[in-house]
Amino acid sequence: YIKVTGAGTADLRLTNLVSTSGATVTVAGTSGNDALSFAAGASSHTVTVNGVSYSFAASSYNAFSLSGAAGTDSVTLTGTSGDETVTLTPTSATFVGNSFSANGSGFEHAIANGNGGLDRAFVYDSAGDDTLTVGPTRLTLVGNGFSLQADGFHRTFAYASDGLDRAFMHDSTGDDTYEGHATWSRMYGDGFYNWASRFDRVFARASSGSDRALMYDSMGDDTFDAYHNWGRLYGDGFYNYASNFDRMIAFASEGLDRAFLHDSNGNDTFEGREKSSRLYGDDYYNLAAGFSRVFAYASTGWDRAFLYDSAGNDHFEGRHNWSRLYGDGFYNWAGGFGRVFGYGSSGYDQATLLMQTSGDTFDDNGSWSRAYNDNYYNYVGRFDNISAIAPSQASASATAAVGQAGGSVAALATTPRPDPNKEIDLATNTESSKVHTRSGPVNGDEITIASELVVDPKASAVYKLSRYTEETSTDSAFASLEGADLDPTVVAIENVIAPL
Repeated sequence: YIKVTGAGTADLRLTNLVSTSGATVTVAGTSGNDALSFAAGASSHTVTVNGVSYSFAASSYNAFSLSGAAGTDSVTLTGTSGDETVTLTPTSATFVGNSFSANGSGFEHAIANGNGGLDRAFVYDSAGDDTLTVGPTRLTLVGNGFSLQADGFHRTFAYASDGLDRAFMHDSTGDDTYEGHATWSRMYGDGFYNWASRFDRVFARASSGSDRALMYDSMGDDTFDAYHNWGRLYGDGFYNYASNFDRMIAFASEGLDRAFLHDSNGNDTFEGREKSSRLYGDDYYNLAAGFSRVFAYASTGWDRAFLYDSAGNDHFEGRHNWSRLYGDGFYNWAGGFGRVFGYGSSGYDQATLLMQTSGDTFDDNGSWSRAYNDNYYNYVGRFDNISAIAPSQASASATAAVGQAGGSVAALATTPRPDPNKEIDLATNTESSKVHTRSGPVNGDEITIASELVVDPKASAVYKLSRYTEETSTDSAFASLEGADLDPTVVAIENVIAPL
């Protein structure tokens, strides 16, 4: 019975918000702002409506239906220590375990707690502009009129659809990997795995640990920009950004793809090869593989560039402020480097050294040549034909062909290259140990691939993905990097630099 006491006039309305039918429990909201929750348990399940709790035996009840009705409502779903799955959308929430299921509808705000076990969360956006933020322990997806949150899930999968959608992916304090593809991205490490599909802009942020970013292009014409503390790979319909990663590696496939590599304020090294090029220094390492054009830029510091030919017929051109080595299918350009070294091998290779002033020095010994003054130093070795052009002798008739004096290509190929860890004394033409010790990877540090199979459970497709490791075991975590971030909300690609 109900007993009401007191004085005066009052309106009284009785509402039955919780009802049962067989093994199903139904919970209804009111016309106001309601807070409903469900917590699964081993022996009993608990439902709470606006602060009032109800307990149901797990042996008798296993299905729970919660409705938000009118108002601005929220629902919280909590699992057990077992393996469970939650699905969140702007209009619904479903939590399924081995012995229970909980369904919510009509809620503007939904929170799911994994509470242990190998739990998975599937989160879907709206047709508007939505923002995903995900880290090792929490995922949030926010849009116009709704918010979704998943805490403590071992695997999360987020799906974007219409609208201008952005994803912000954060690492852990350990060693983590980010992979950015044209249609999906993922961040994973010890104990977590976060996957995002078809977001228009993806921003990945690393913190502590030894972290790597692997970025893959599309089938179209794409661009890779890399700096010492951030990089981005973008093309028609996608934009992937990564900051503060110790290693950034970008892979090109089809299309006319270009890579722009920028140095730091310290002492940096650029290596340009036919298949891949890399620029690295004391606290960063950026590699571009398979790009049609690679441009490397040096600024301050003691910077060096090493340009290597292919097995075909290639050409090196060295000037006082930039150099390039190119051939069939590749083009590597280096600007602003204090020392540039060009190397030929097989094929018929030609080198042209264009001197800055009539007072520049040109040396040749039959198998290598160099041109230099106080402002630049260009060296070429193992080329079949080497030409030096002075400023006042720009015509072809004034070139001095000196490269073939040493004999055949095979003979030139046996000439040892100068030690890149030694400084060249321009006055005596001798090598001595340089003051700056070389940092970063050395030529022998190749990259190996260990493949794993990862299933996209919603697309019913199996992706064969690659995790990249360095063969050398001497690498250690680099110091944290600094850099100002700009607003990424501008739609134009040219203005999207970094996340908030």
